[in-house]
Amino acid sequence: MVNQGTEFDFFNRMDLTQVFKALRVGLWDINFTSHECFLNQVAVDILGLDTHECPISCDKILQTICPEDRSIVRNFIAHGQNERIGLEFRVIGSDGSRRMVRIQETEGSIETCDHITGIIQDITEQKQAEVQMRFVLDATKDGMIVVDDRGKIVKWNASAQKIFGYMADECIGDELSLIIPERFRAAHFQGFKHYLEVGEPKLIGNTVELVGLRKDGTEIPIELSLSTTDEGIGSYFIGIIRDISKRKRMHQKLQRSQEQYRQLIDNLLDVIGILDDGKWVFINPAGVRFFGAKSEAEIVGRRYDHFLHPDHHEEWLNRTKDMRAGKQVGVVEQKWIQVNGDIVHAEVTGIPFGETGVQMIMHDVTERKASEELIIQSEKLSAVGQLAAGVAHEIRNPLTALKGFLQLLQVESRENVKEYCDIMQNELNRIEMILSELLVLAKPQGMNFEPRKINVILKDVIALLETQAILNNVTIIQRFDMPVPVVLCEESRLKQVFVNIIKNAIEAMQNGGELEIRLEVRQDNVCIQFVDEGEGIPKEQISKLGNPFYTTKSQGTGLGLMLSKRIIEDHNGQIHITSEIGKGTCVSIVLPLA
Repeated sequence: MVNQGTEFDFFNRMDLTQVFKALRVGLWDINFTSHECFLNQVAVDILGLDTHECPISCDKILQTICPEDRSIVRNFIAHGQNERIGLEFRVIGSDGSRRMVRIQETEGSIETCDHITGIIQDITEQKQAEVQMRFVLDATKDGMIVVDDRGKIVKWNASAQKIFGYMADECIGDELSLIIPERFRAAHFQGFKHYLEVGEPKLIGNTVELVGLRKDGTEIPIELSLSTTDEGIGSYFIGIIRDISKRKRMHQKLQRSQEQYRQLIDNLLDVIGILDDGKWVFINPAGVRFFGAKSEAEIVGRRYDHFLHPDHHEEWLNRTKDMRAGKQVGVVEQKWIQVNGDIVHAEVTGIPFGETGVQMIMHDVTERKASEELIIQSEKLSAVGQLAAGVAHEIRNPLTALKGFLQLLQVESRENVKEYCDIMQNELNRIEMILSELLVLAKPQGMNFEPRKINVILKDVIALLETQAILNNVTIIQRFDMPVPVVLCEESRLKQVFVNIIKNAIEAMQNGGELEIRLEVRQDNVCIQFVDEGEGIPKEQISKLGNPFYTTKSQGTGLGLMLSKRIIEDHNGQIHITSEIGKGTCVSIVLPLA
């Protein structure tokens, strides 16, 4: 039993003993002379003492305190304090658990009396809550600041320290204006006052972008999410702050990049446009010029088929389908219709844009097409002129035969008339064939692709050039595979290519020789090879062949092979040249089968 009389003498001075007991607040009184301490039952329980005696020696109380904290408590018991204190330390319970307690002096001083009276509280749960709160505050990457209704900072986490450069002990208790630039402080105080007076929030519950002031005086862009709470003892404002400097820099960089990209798009000579669900939604200035419009308003909102030539509508649908399926589509040449109805030409490719869109890239080749047509016609006329001698010989021979047979008909009997007429008919047919081939070469042709047997085209060209070959002591050998391959082509253009290559081969064999023409099928392609026995071409010159005005012939222009390459590319084919000095040259043409 606790000594009731003695305890009564001590606690008789307290009017709120039962209240403290209900509130789990312990009472203590230390006698500095006897080093004894009077405790109420709540204090005994808080310290974890297993005793009913009173008073209790200070040494026994020290045994319940964690060894790390005994020195500060021992110092307090030995010397007392000259002012009211709040001392926190840890005690060890009988079960080994640790609890945090706080003792607070309420009256007395060692200079005026021999004892000090105070209260003791178990603050374990409070400390645990503070630790948990501090852990949450410090763990979050965002800055967290709590401000009371006086505008004073009461909480400041580690991330806020990183953002603003202030340690917690430098700013807790200070005005929030500490981190607000001078030019914004008046507006802050006015808004803060307005909210406290009328409760009308402007920022509460919203996320806004503001400017913060760092300890070093620099300003940083921040994003603030503000909330408030009122526990009946005043309002508290909780600010979640994020440093958005990096985001701002990236945004500014993106804006500059977008502006540069927009300027690039606007100043490109090529057409850049975007179609969505078949309608133009964007077109750059080059596109406006390409379609002959005054502004993009004449194009945007209209369907692609309003401008695309009907010849390419089906092709467009197939290519769009392939793009949507993730397939690569190459560059194709298409005809487009301007606002005034004129036809223009463009090389076109596209890539998917969004879920239903296509980004178009178009290169205007109208002028180039016109120039190419002029060059093609020039080359055709040049080829016709160069063939004049052979053609004259080819036509003169049949005419001589016709003249002779007409003379024979005048003196011969009727028995041989039919035989003479058949010969004359064959010679006339040959003249007609030669003239037809010349007309095919000389006559302007549009690009009209149709299925054709490649061996027939080759034989027509060989028949045209055979006389020239004979005159130059060149033998043309034909090696054609069976079955006969069919290609989708523009016949006159292919004939022009073959004429150019065979003529070059004949001219390369100045002392005569053999020109072997091979025709074979390789999977989905047909390969035509022209192998001559000329002097050959140096390796360093082969890569330059096909460039305008580059030629290995003294009287050449270099345009023939350039146009030949272009024509083969228009047929989705390839042309390769290999050569060896002293042995000859091989020109290979690969075309897709129809």
